[in-house]
Amino acid sequence: MTSILPLTEPAIAARAATDSDDTSAPPAAPRRTARGPRARRVRYALTVLAFLLPSAIPLTLFVLTPMVSAAWISLHDWNLLSPMTFVGLDNFAGLITDPDTARVFGNTIYYIVGYLPLVYIGGLALALGLNRAMRGRNLLRGIYFLPVVTSWIVFRATAGSATARSSPTA
Repeated sequence: MTSILPLTEPAIAARAATDSDDTSAPPAAPRRTARGPRARRVRYALTVLAFLLPSAIPLTLFVLTPMVSAAWISLHDWNLLSPMTFVGLDNFAGLITDPDTARVFGNTIYYIVGYLPLVYIGGLALALGLNRAMRGRNLLRGIYFLPVVTSWIVFRATAGSATARSSPTA
C-alpha cells in the first residue's frame, strides 16, 4: 500500500529497497509549491498596501501634508511677504498669555456643547419623522428637498443659457 504523504529521499531509497515487486523508478521528490509563513506575510502586506494606496495618496496630499506644513509654519514668524524667521514655541507662549484665548476657547466649547448636539439630534428627529407613515409625508419631503432641487434648476438654467449663446446656430 502506498502512502499519500510526500517522501523524503532516504524514505524513497528505503522503499525502493523493500519493494521488490515494484519495477518502476522511484517517484521524483515533490516540488515545493507552498510558500513559507514569511513569504505569505509579505504577500499579504503587499496586497493590503495595494488596496490602501489609492486612498493613501489623496490622504497624504490633502490632509497630512497641510497638517505638517501648518505645524512647521506655526514655529515661525512670517507675514507672507518677508522671509520666515524661526521662533520656536514663542507663538504658543504668546497664545497662552493672550487674554482673548479664554474667550475663543469658551466660544468653541459653546459650539461643541450647544450647537452640534442640537443639529445632530434635530436632523435625526427630522429624518425619523419624515420616514414614518403619515398623511402629507411626500409633501413635507418635497418641501425639505426643495432648496437642493432649486439650486440645480438655477444652475442648469444659467449654464444652459450660457452654452446656447456660445454655440453656433445651424
